[in-house]
Amino acid sequence: FAGGLTDDQRRQLFDEHVTWYRMYGMSMRPVPKTWEEFQEYWDHMCTNVLENNWAAREVLDLSTMPKHPSLEWVPDPLWKLNLLIMQRFLLFMTVGLYDPPVRELMGFTWSPRQEWVHRRIGNALHLATKLLPDRVMMHPRKRSAMDRAFGRLPVDAPLVETPAR
Repeated sequence: FAGGLTDDQRRQLFDEHVTWYRMYGMSMRPVPKTWEEFQEYWDHMCTNVLENNWAAREVLDLSTMPKHPSLEWVPDPLWKLNLLIMQRFLLFMTVGLYDPPVRELMGFTWSPRQEWVHRRIGNALHLATKLLPDRVMMHPRKRSAMDRAFGRLPVDAPLVETPAR
């Protein structure tokens, strides 16, 4: 989404990640030296190592996802309908982000038309993020922190909590 990164930006992002790994004291032994080496590692993992198992499939199943506390007002039957609709949409969006070998491994097909639709949805989401106010796009914790920092909330206001899962 959002047009992607150039090759130079990918290399820079990779190098910045390696810097963070070092700062946290992680072993550099398994870390590829360059973006290109990482690409080889990624291709190997996607093609030869990843498995189609219960955990890989379970993460795609949203059928039992609980309501966010802010949505408790939504009646349960309507929530179940929402899950049915969102399950299909989010599965489509997720599969579209998989590398082709992962799609194949997981038993998904992907047509040129699906790719076209996926890209159009990505473009629409990108446009929406540009048109919406920054505040709307913030994670609730960041928005709460910004509100405390700029005086919209008291400094000692309760922190936003992640709902129990």
